[in-house]
Amino acid sequence: MVEHLITIDRINKTFVDSDGREIRVLNDITFNINEGDFITVFGPNGAGKTTLLNIIAKTEKPTGGNINFSKSNFKIGYVFQNYDESLLPWRTVENNIALPLENNIFEKQERYNEVDKIIRLLNLEKYRYKYPYLLSGGKKQLTALARALIIEPDILLMDEPFSSLDFGTTLEMEQLLLKIWKELNITILFVSHNIDEAILLADQILVISPSTQLHRINIKLERPRSHEVILSQPFVEIKREVIQKYGAI
Repeated sequence: MVEHLITIDRINKTFVDSDGREIRVLNDITFNINEGDFITVFGPNGAGKTTLLNIIAKTEKPTGGNINFSKSNFKIGYVFQNYDESLLPWRTVENNIALPLENNIFEKQERYNEVDKIIRLLNLEKYRYKYPYLLSGGKKQLTALARALIIEPDILLMDEPFSSLDFGTTLEMEQLLLKIWKELNITILFVSHNIDEAILLADQILVISPSTQLHRINIKLERPRSHEVILSQPFVEIKREVIQKYGAI
């Protein structure tokens, strides 16, 4: 029997609005995450995509249901949408990346040896001594990604990380992320509002429809994938299925 990395079992989440009315944003969400998966979550605003990530990250509690992790010391990396708020402005790139290692047993030199590896992997060498205000949006998000990867997470959660970037930078970041995912053999759960991005990156898309139902679609496009695949007929067929599950047609 295969042990799943994470098992999400009938998760519900209900909020109470200012008028005291209950609003359910997640309704009996059930799926499994296996080691090495690249799963994207696609759905409308208010469907609970970020809430789902926060529940997995243990920063929010579900109203009902359970999440089981494969081990007790499960490590979670989180890359947020708003890189400007996630980076500490008084720290350089390398010191922002080193932050998660400062409360463990790493000695300073060992810490920065690990930082060096991540900086080289993400081509941030010439930015390591710069402060966030001197960086472009893409380099800020790369710094946030490096900080999430430095702990060697069991899963990397990414909440619309490229939505604030320009078109060209987004294309570069998507290809870089696919390269890192393959080289490091990491597991990624990625929230996206971009349907092409959600299909391009994933092995599986979780479509949360406006009715809060969850639909799973397996992506069987060959890897490695370039952006040219977006123009292919198999891609268009998957896109049509995603839109149908979304409830737009």
